[in-house]
Amino acid sequence: MKVMTINTHSYIEKNSEKKLDIFVDAINRIKPDIIAMQEVNQSKDELLLKKNEHITECGIGIKTNNFAYRVLVKLNNMGNNYHLVWLGIKRGFEVFDEGLCFLSKVPIKKHKEILLSRTDDINNWKKRMALGININDEWFYNVHFGRWDDKEESFYDQWRTFEKNISQNEKVWVMGDFNSPSDIKNEGYDLVLSGDFYDTYYLAKNKDEGYTVRGKIDGWDDKDIKKSRIDYIFTNEKYDIKSSYTIFNGKNEEIISDHFGIIIDFERE
Repeated sequence: MKVMTINTHSYIEKNSEKKLDIFVDAINRIKPDIIAMQEVNQSKDELLLKKNEHITECGIGIKTNNFAYRVLVKLNNMGNNYHLVWLGIKRGFEVFDEGLCFLSKVPIKKHKEILLSRTDDINNWKKRMALGININDEWFYNVHFGRWDDKEESFYDQWRTFEKNISQNEKVWVMGDFNSPSDIKNEGYDLVLSGDFYDTYYLAKNKDEGYTVRGKIDGWDDKDIKKSRIDYIFTNEKYDIKSSYTIFNGKNEEIISDHFGIIIDFERE
């Protein structure tokens, strides 16, 4: 089974149309079973999409130019059969709605939304949520956390809220943009590993350097974090992970975002 996560940066990216096509072409060749996407954008004034059997929506309604919806249409027109769950969370850059989404080969019958931030105001850019989907009795959560040093909406508080809203008796995967560099001790990355979760990067038999960002990125304008891992796929089961590789990094597919993606391959029990 292949699971992928990427902060797409969507329409904020320069040459976003070209990058959307690069993304679709790669997905069509690689065919991940589950794709978690963060910073998925749509124009806030665009028309709402009509109901579609391949789409589940929550929060802000999905609109016709939604980045992930356009990916879905292109992929399925190529002969794939992906299903999409979209969670619209907040307004971004004044002209966009922003949210999280999953693409899945398996129809999604159960999903869950978790408010992680103190604020529930769609006009506050610090609003954070998690989107969960249930596939084969496992929960996959898509997340985009705030930073550790944010005095209003800290990673610590948001992670603790997440933990309280998941069942310790279930198999859980959590993936996305954690905004927590793995090389900074006693902060977000160490907090996650202090609980019941394993980093699939270290469970993997085969892996690359693993870093998912380099240079200046949105949200870190005050720091040049150079090469670092801030995007992850964690699991609370010690799976046999065949491989963990960075994708859309200029070596393994062209760069499409200010984040690189992660793709892991593992055998289901």
